[in-house]
Amino acid sequence: YSTLSLDVLKAVIPVLYVKVNYPELVYVGALSAFLGHVFPIWLKFKGGKGVATYLGVLTALSYEFFFIFGISWLVISFLFRYASLSSIVSSLTVFIYSYFFNNNFSLILFIFFIIILYTHRGNIVRLKNSEESKIKL
Repeated sequence: YSTLSLDVLKAVIPVLYVKVNYPELVYVGALSAFLGHVFPIWLKFKGGKGVATYLGVLTALSYEFFFIFGISWLVISFLFRYASLSSIVSSLTVFIYSYFFNNNFSLILFIFFIIILYTHRGNIVRLKNSEESKIKL
């Protein structure tokens, strides 16, 4: 849980700072925090898959999107028991919701979804081949 918490906080703190002090740059700050986690320079651009940092961005931008992601993630994980599938579908769900109900965030959420899809390409292959590990509930 400490890794998850720190990954969330590494997005929440800078995005909230930018949101309060430079609101016109909030999307640049959110994308920077996310990309810095997924493609860190000091790790030869090989970072995490970005889902926890994405949660941090959602928390800082909109609790509504955070809850939509969380509920969607829980439903998909209980139905199929694949964390990767839950993450992909939930980030898509947040984007679709934003597209129809809150267009202010749609473009940035689409970019996040595409990057999350990219970082999960190995998981997608394993899902397709029925080799992906299931989560234990």
